[in-house]
Amino acid sequence: MLLVSCSPWLIFAQQRDLKKEYEDFRKQAVRTYSDFRDKANAEYADFLKQAWQWYEAEPAIPAPVPDPPIQPVYVPDDRPIMPKPLPYDAVTPVVPDVVPPRPFVPIPDPQVPVTGKLEIEFFGADCAVRLDTGNAVHLADNSEGSVSLAWQQFSDSRFNPLLQDCLRIREELRLCDWAYYCLAKRISAAYYGADDTDEARVFQAYILTQSGYRVRMARAEGRLCLLLPSETIIYAARYTQIDGRRYYFLNKNFAGGGFHVCNFAFPGEQNFSLYIKELPLFPVNETSCRILTAARYPQTETMVCPNRNLIDFYDTYPQCRWDVHALASLSDHTKEKLYPVLKSAIAGKTEAEAANILINFVQTAFEYQTDEEQFGRERPLFPDETLYYDYSDCEDRAILFSTLVRELLGKQVVLLYYPNHLATAVRFDEDVIGDYIELEGRKYIVCDPTFIGADIGRTMPGMDNQTAEVIVLSN
Repeated sequence: MLLVSCSPWLIFAQQRDLKKEYEDFRKQAVRTYSDFRDKANAEYADFLKQAWQWYEAEPAIPAPVPDPPIQPVYVPDDRPIMPKPLPYDAVTPVVPDVVPPRPFVPIPDPQVPVTGKLEIEFFGADCAVRLDTGNAVHLADNSEGSVSLAWQQFSDSRFNPLLQDCLRIREELRLCDWAYYCLAKRISAAYYGADDTDEARVFQAYILTQSGYRVRMARAEGRLCLLLPSETIIYAARYTQIDGRRYYFLNKNFAGGGFHVCNFAFPGEQNFSLYIKELPLFPVNETSCRILTAARYPQTETMVCPNRNLIDFYDTYPQCRWDVHALASLSDHTKEKLYPVLKSAIAGKTEAEAANILINFVQTAFEYQTDEEQFGRERPLFPDETLYYDYSDCEDRAILFSTLVRELLGKQVVLLYYPNHLATAVRFDEDVIGDYIELEGRKYIVCDPTFIGADIGRTMPGMDNQTAEVIVLSN
C-alpha cells in the first residue's frame, strides 16, 4: 500500500495558482468582451455617418372593431340544446414562449467609477441608476455626423453602470419588453428633461441596442425617431418594411410618406415582443375598491381593488392583438382577492357547472359599453383593467373569461372572432353539450361571456357563419 501525504503549504500554493489562473482568465475574457463590444459600437457609429436610406411608410393597420351595437340578452328556452358544429375560416396558432433579449456580450465595468446617480419614479417603483447628469451628451443637430458623434460618446465606458442598472431593474421588476422600452424613455426624460427630443431618442436607442433589442433610428419630418420591430401587429401606427420585418413608428401624429433610416444590424439583436410572460412587479397602490357578483350566484361576491400603478402602465400599451391581453393573466394582488372566492364557488362542481358560474360572473358583474362610448376609440382591456374600468365590452369579457377558465379550471381556451364580435370556446374533458368548433379532432364548446344569461354551449344569434377566426391561446 502506498501512502501519500500532502503538505498544507503545497495545497495552499496549488489553490493560489488556480485562483490566479481563474483571475487571469476572467480579466482576459472581460478584455475580449470589451474589445468586441467597442468594435461593434465603432462600426455602428461609422455606419451612422453614411447617408440614411429612404423607406416608404405604410398606412396604419386599422384595429378590428368587435363590439356588437347592442348587448344581446339570452331569452330562456326550455327546449333541449341541439348542438351543432360551427364553421370557421382561419386559425391563428399559439405564440412561442417569450425569451427576453440579452446583451450580445456582458456589459463590462467602467474604467473609472461613476459617482453620479439619477433617481426616477417608474410606475410607483423608486429606481436609481448610476449616471453622471452633469456631463450630458448633446447633439449639434440631427444630421448623420452629429448622431454618429453622440453614439461614440455614449459608447464610452462611463455609461456601462447605467446599462448594468437598467438590466438589473428589468430583472428585479420582471419587466416585459414594452416595460423596458418605457424604462428607457423614463430615464431619457430625467436625463434630458423630455423623452421625445432628438437627444433623448438617440439615448433610448443606445440603451435598447446595448440591452439586446433590435431597433432602428430614423429621421422623419425633421426629427429623430425610433422604429420598433414587432411580429405582432400594432394597430393604428404607421410602419415600414425593412428586410421583411415591420418596424412601427408609434407617433400617431406622423403624417409623412416615409423615413430616412439607419439600417444597421447590431450583433445579437432581437425583436421586441408585446407579450407579457410575467406581470411587472410594480408596487401596489390600490384604487377605489368595487364589489362584483354574478347575478345567479351570490356566493361569488367579492371585492377587488386594482393596482393603480399597473393600470397606468397598461395605459401606455399600444393597441395589439387580443391574445396579447388574454395571455397576460391577472396580477397577484387581484388574484389574492378574487381567486379564493371563485375557487370556493366552483368547488365540487362538474366542469360544466363551474364554467357556467364563471361565465355568469363575467356576463353580469360588469356594465356593458362599447369602447367607442367609453374611450372614444377601440381599446381592448387587460384582465386587471376590466376589473378597474366602469364598463367593458365583448373582447374585454372574452379575455377575462379565458383567463379564469385557463387558471381556475385548467382548460384550454380559444378566442372566436366574428365580424363585430369576440367570444370563446373551451375544450372540456367531460362530455359537455353545446355548439362547438372542432380543432385538430377535439371539440371546443362555445362559451359567450357577452350573451347575457346564456349558459355555455349557446351561440349568440348571427355568430354561426363561415368567417370566424380561431385564435389559439395554449397548446
